[in-house]
Amino acid sequence: MDETALDTTAPLNVQHPLIRTAYANAAPGARARGAIVALAELTNCHPANGCCAPWGEAEPDVWHWVLADIRALPHPIPCTGRQRLWTPEPATLIALHAEIEVAT
Repeated sequence: MDETALDTTAPLNVQHPLIRTAYANAAPGARARGAIVALAELTNCHPANGCCAPWGEAEPDVWHWVLADIRALPHPIPCTGRQRLWTPEPATLIALHAEIEVAT
């Protein structure tokens, strides 16, 4: 794995104090940015209406994803972040499958 692709020291550009605190208190290995660190099942989604405070944003046209069966990967997989659903590159999918095999 290319360790230079994982930025664990860059400042977190998030305004929400709970997210900033959680990131600051996380172990260095759990601070991977620019990486896939877990897998989850998307079980539902719903419009933002103030129901998910303090984490969810209540903005027009914002949707919240409901996740289940969240599993941390043994090692972060370098990957550029994206918004919305997307299909990873073939090399990323190969790395994901390898990490799932390590975890099981």
